Amino acid sequence: MTDKGQLFAEISQIVAATVVETFNGMFGQSVVTASVGHEAQAREGRTSVGLVLKNEGGLPARFYFSFDDRMLALTALNFFSTELSNDPHIRNDIAAAVANIVGTRVKNCLNANGYKFEMTFPYPVQPGEAEAGLGALHMHFAYNDASGQVSDGGVTVDFTIRDQRAAGGEYLH
Repeated sequence: MTDKGQLFAEISQIVAATVVETFNGMFGQSVVTASVGHEAQAREGRTSVGLVLKNEGGLPARFYFSFDDRMLALTALNFFSTELSNDPHIRNDIAAAVANIVGTRVKNCLNANGYKFEMTFPYPVQPGEAEAGLGALHMHFAYNDASGQVSDGGVTVDFTIRDQRAAGGEYLH
């Protein structure tokens, strides 16, 4: 089994690569990793989704994704009319799709390292519902906005996991 530090480094690489590949490859955006390890900043105009990885005999791992609504609407323009691209349901669908892709890749990584995780469907998260201060991993992604300017905070991702083998649910970090 990979040690905890190596596992988190691998998960960090998977999250970064998957978010960038998904937006740039599937959705025709220009997204880059902006910063790692900074606290989340609450902002208006965001769509948030959560995802739980449930493990056998242990506490779950959790993902919280927060997306800039302007970025999601810009992404939706690649597939929908202007009117539909601003629909909150369309933005939520895009957010859930990204969460699902990232979650699946991280779940596969964890399971390849001796864990036994299953994944829930992404679900909407209201502001303040995310478990603050428990993030073992926090990442920001920037994107090119409608005017072509780089905008930080297009996507933020928080990931928390507890070791299923540790007494009392010790965190893996």
